[in-house]
Amino acid sequence: MRLCWDIEFPSAAMSAVAVKLADHANDEGDNVYPSVPSIERKTRLGTSTVRRTLAAFEECGLLEVVAETHGNKALRSTTVRRFNVGLLHALACVVVRDGKTVKQFRSTHVLKEIANAAGKLVWVIVERGPDDPSDYPAAEAIPAAPLPQREGQEGGTPPTVGGANGNHPSHGGRGPLPQWDPTPPTVGPKPSIEPSEEVKTPQPPASGGPKGDVDLKAGATRLIAEAERKGAPSAPIRHLLKPILDARRLKAADKAGELAALAREARDLPAPWLERAARLVLDDGTVTVKPARIREAIEQVRKGGAMVPIRRGSPQWGAWLRHFEAHEPATAKLMARFDSWQVKSEWPPSRAGAAKGDGEQAA
Repeated sequence: MRLCWDIEFPSAAMSAVAVKLADHANDEGDNVYPSVPSIERKTRLGTSTVRRTLAAFEECGLLEVVAETHGNKALRSTTVRRFNVGLLHALACVVVRDGKTVKQFRSTHVLKEIANAAGKLVWVIVERGPDDPSDYPAAEAIPAAPLPQREGQEGGTPPTVGGANGNHPSHGGRGPLPQWDPTPPTVGPKPSIEPSEEVKTPQPPASGGPKGDVDLKAGATRLIAEAERKGAPSAPIRHLLKPILDARRLKAADKAGELAALAREARDLPAPWLERAARLVLDDGTVTVKPARIREAIEQVRKGGAMVPIRRGSPQWGAWLRHFEAHEPATAKLMARFDSWQVKSEWPPSRAGAAKGDGEQAA
């Protein structure tokens, strides 16, 4: 979540709080749960300043509260939040890469406090106006950098024939410089190795490859069959455990029993959340995985939720865009500027008719 470093927040306090929250978030903006005292210690800000900043982020839609849990180690409640990654991209400066050159331009939107129809000051995200200050230049106002003058260009010393200039101050009067010889070198026959002279070094067998994939999938099929015989629910098996077992080896004494227990623990989660938990486990990059790691991913997704990515041109994109146009026009206008967006479920609530977070309902 390095996007927060590229955003010009209205105050240093907002920037400090946003960077602290981003330290806890994953790439999708989920799993943000630092407490107010923790933010105070890291940012050196007061309690009222931190609370006002969090309220401002939630008011403009940049931050969303997804869960309130009770009974942590300190016997206090924990608030789990989520960043709106689309709004972060809109507020971040535009980065243009040209080879090794990186240029940064001012963002398309800004976060500001304005008065609403009732005269109350509220925090909103709006398009950048010409009077909005920024440390970054506008894209159309970048002057072309002058090219450095070399010898032979206008204003420089003309080179001598052959490209070397013996009169240049860096030469130091050491006599004539060696000139370039335009004659191409003589091309002779290329060295070749007779077939009888080739040295063939035996290669070690590959650790992965098709055979390893077949062995993993065969073992996964056998374990899943044993877990289903022990009463494991089908949805967690299909969306969570099978993707993990197809790519990783499970380390446990009773593998089928552990799989059945994990499936029963995750039976209340919808399919997108189960797939998100599987990605969290696979992203670790380890060869073997323990049941405790899968259980940890299940709890992480249960606390933070899982956003569903949708892309322009898909049926879900059109349904959500119509939903936002009817209920959240500002979000619809911002969504129309991007090719992808993150939502809570595949279909809007008006189309799904299901509880919050259910991403398996169709139109």
